[in-house]
Amino acid sequence: MNDLAPSTPPRRLPVAVWLVPALGIVLPVVAVCYNLLLDRGGAPAQRATSPQTPTQATSPSASAPSAASATQAERRATDFVPTPAAWSALLAAAAPADPSRGQRLVTQGNGASMPACASCHAPNSHAPQAFPVLAGMPVEYLVKQVLDFRQGTRQSPIMQPIAKDMTDADIVAAARYYASQPRPQTSALATDGAGAKLHIAGDNARALPACTNCHGVSGEGGGPVLPPLTGQPKGYVAAQLNAFRNHSRANDDGGVMQAFAERLTDADIAGLDALYTGAPATVSASSAPAAAQTAGK
Repeated sequence: MNDLAPSTPPRRLPVAVWLVPALGIVLPVVAVCYNLLLDRGGAPAQRATSPQTPTQATSPSASAPSAASATQAERRATDFVPTPAAWSALLAAAAPADPSRGQRLVTQGNGASMPACASCHAPNSHAPQAFPVLAGMPVEYLVKQVLDFRQGTRQSPIMQPIAKDMTDADIVAAARYYASQPRPQTSALATDGAGAKLHIAGDNARALPACTNCHGVSGEGGGPVLPPLTGQPKGYVAAQLNAFRNHSRANDDGGVMQAFAERLTDADIAGLDALYTGAPATVSASSAPAAAQTAGK
């Protein structure tokens, strides 16, 4: 009877018994293959980012450019803060106003080689050429102009030596004095004529914007460094436009006024000078050829 009893099936090992040793063999093989592939893919990138040879790496001259490049690549928050203009920095660092010092400089000079400012810039000055009236000008504009004379971006055989003789404190004191004085009274600007047309509307065909855009509807000025144009003696505005045109005055931001002045004819300049000074426009015969030459600019 026992021989006829069904035989029992053979017992199988649990899966975990043979799976654990198999994983122990397969996983190291996979890790080795992965590392080999990673090394092959990363080597070119590593070589690209490290172009120096061992000789170059040990050479001080070769490492200097890399150090400089690393320094230049570093950015700080202060890199995005604009550097103040020289006139702005000077006014910010200036001592409190001293009206007596400013008045002394204007009326007597500084006691050295600087003459009294009023000898040329008084309203009724008898100077041999058209010097600007400074009363009521923005202090920022006045400081900027004297600094520009000192640096040579604005040319004048008279003002450049004087500006170099003035200390920073002298410049600020004289500018503050003049800025505190009332502007001279002027009549309303004319609304017809060539000068008035340029002032009000400009000339699109020559890419000339209206003067009012920067210098005010009445020529009263348009900001700290955009001066008023009225109240000046005859010939002064013309002299400055000609200086911009021939680039002997190059202290305009971005060369804006130089570019505009190059497109003006002598008749344009005479008309603008007449408009702002209230005097008749005159163009000398000797300047007629120049007017014809510049008409197409």
